[in-house]
Amino acid sequence: MTYNDIKELRKSGKPEEAARLGENLLRTTEGAFHVNHIVFQLLFAYHDIVIASIKKSNLNIALPIKRYEELLRQYARTEPKRPDKFYSIVLGTTEKLGRYLQKYDHVIRWGGDAGQFRAEDFIEDRWGEGKLDRRDPLAARIGRELVAWSGREGHTRKDQEFALAFAERVLQRIENSGDSLWLRRDRARLLIALDMAGEAVPILKGILASKRRDAWAWADIAEALEGADPDISFAAWCRAIDLGRDEKMIVTYHLTLAKTLKGRGEPEWAAAEIAQCISTYEAEGWEKGAAAARRFMEQELAHIEPLPLAEMKRRRSEAARLADAIIPIEGRPVAPDGLQDETLSCKDCSKEFLFSAGEQRYFATKGFTKPVRCKSCRDIKKAVRAN
Repeated sequence: MTYNDIKELRKSGKPEEAARLGENLLRTTEGAFHVNHIVFQLLFAYHDIVIASIKKSNLNIALPIKRYEELLRQYARTEPKRPDKFYSIVLGTTEKLGRYLQKYDHVIRWGGDAGQFRAEDFIEDRWGEGKLDRRDPLAARIGRELVAWSGREGHTRKDQEFALAFAERVLQRIENSGDSLWLRRDRARLLIALDMAGEAVPILKGILASKRRDAWAWADIAEALEGADPDISFAAWCRAIDLGRDEKMIVTYHLTLAKTLKGRGEPEWAAAEIAQCISTYEAEGWEKGAAAARRFMEQELAHIEPLPLAEMKRRRSEAARLADAIIPIEGRPVAPDGLQDETLSCKDCSKEFLFSAGEQRYFATKGFTKPVRCKSCRDIKKAVRAN
């Protein structure tokens, strides 16, 4: 029996048998080469056991996780590890379990930290000839998992600082890659959790420059600015809700905005946001969330008549438009005459459209006012007139 037999058992969907065989072989095998390969296959076997348990909602995974960590330590100490295919695969497998490990930071250190990854681990090129894989590179995935791991309950400030530093080192290598965005976001959110929102804000503004049509990007900046600038934060929450394409994805934004409105002395508007929140929870069958929202309504907004739906949306849209003016969008080109691309809201369809600096300049020379409709709605109006 060899490590290939462990591999075959794993591939046939029998990870427990593969683990038992691997443990028996490990006790009787000598030689670093063979031991390394057995440990390598054992790591995959225990990985499969843990993943299968998680998929079945069985979180009794302490024993296989503990053994997984012991094997990682043994494998890493067998010989000085350098960036090689095997160790990269081990780290890639571990990345999927990182948040469940007690010593994920040790695993990274055993691998030689960020400076010891292969170039391919920063920019994936799985097929050669410069054709990049759609997945994030391994270093970025490990960075994200490490940040998530450090933010879990029970981890220390030292763990979190290590995760921040590791993510920063990885970002220095992939800063020009699209893969950096999600790692930058995770790092910024950890900074907020550590009461370091001042450092998170510039990162989130940079993300907002390229993701300004995504509700989550505005929600991130709103959360970061809650303490430093409540007015900007309020406008950004309104923008996040207005951009939400799916109510169930932004239901918590309504709740956050309602609490903010209560503090700002606008209980009728707050009650309308809570009513929207409850409606979404009930439509999705999320009774626990609906109960929490009703409790907030009863305790904080009892006997308050909510604003009509149309008025709530009007106020929110007005505040949301202000967000563009008070949060500078980095990366947007500014013309020599000071004109800058501007986002407007269509009078007919309510969708946003870009009013570029060039268009503004043309409109000014003709004496035109700002357009109130997007191009699609203008075309429709012209067609109706023509007919």
